Amino acid sequence: TFGGRPRTVTTDILTRNAKDIAFADYSPSWKFHRKIVHSALCMFREGTVAIEQIISREAASLCQTLTSFQTIPLDMAPELTRAVTNVVCSLCFSTRYKRGDAEFETMLKYNRGIVDTVAKDSLVDIFPWLQVFPNKDLDILRQSVASRDQFLHKKLKEHKDAFCGETVNNLMDALLEAKLSMENNNSNISQDVGLTEDHILMTVGDIFGAGVETTSTVMKWAVAYLLHNPEVQKKIQEELDVKVGFGRYPLLSDRKILHYTEAVISEVLRIRPVSPLLIPHVALKDSSIGEYTIPKETRVVINLWS
Repeated sequence: TFGGRPRTVTTDILTRNAKDIAFADYSPSWKFHRKIVHSALCMFREGTVAIEQIISREAASLCQTLTSFQTIPLDMAPELTRAVTNVVCSLCFSTRYKRGDAEFETMLKYNRGIVDTVAKDSLVDIFPWLQVFPNKDLDILRQSVASRDQFLHKKLKEHKDAFCGETVNNLMDALLEAKLSMENNNSNISQDVGLTEDHILMTVGDIFGAGVETTSTVMKWAVAYLLHNPEVQKKIQEELDVKVGFGRYPLLSDRKILHYTEAVISEVLRIRPVSPLLIPHVALKDSSIGEYTIPKETRVVINLWS
């Protein structure tokens, strides 16, 4: 009922006129595109060995960094962001970055530019004709998107050159395999349903937007609250020591026995939600909620925090 998405100036710039999944309107093409991406992501679904190995590796790297700075003040924000970015990059490209890597710093810069501009309630999205006038936020967004697209094009070219179709190691490989398979079966079908290179690039861009900023923000809030509530930090450590022990890293399968740790994570998500309001939706047909009538094509904003 509310599966539609509104078209706005900022999201059109961000997604090459809705070539992604998150901001694209509901349609047969969107459904097919989403199905392909869902199938590709299943290779990294929760509980698989691949995702646990990646997360454990980055957790170990983060712990080593923190250990080396025990006697020196350290801003944890970029370290947490790097750890999360490495997990997402491993899923998307089988790539990871070390501290101070130039490409990583470029990613941080353009991602910050995108988040800071798209998250604003821009007047140009309400009155599109305003885009003809100078607009600092739109300029920043266009520059950030251009930098992002340059990075994604580079990754796409690397994967196309190396792709043999026999081994799928990451999301980019899986999307290329799906595109190649469709082209071999029917030369026109990939264009008809929307699995072009633009769609592949924007899909990977979605994964970054959904994975890096949200997860790193939650982790930063969690660290901040634990610093101000050391008794909670102590209880989490005691639970991990008793139920996981010292011989291995925690696994996703341990969640069912780490009740206190799970409760703390849920409380952080409740008290400091990453996105209090969801992406705007559009009613696909006339409907109602309680005593309120919602006509077709009405823009709907969902209050997730409530």
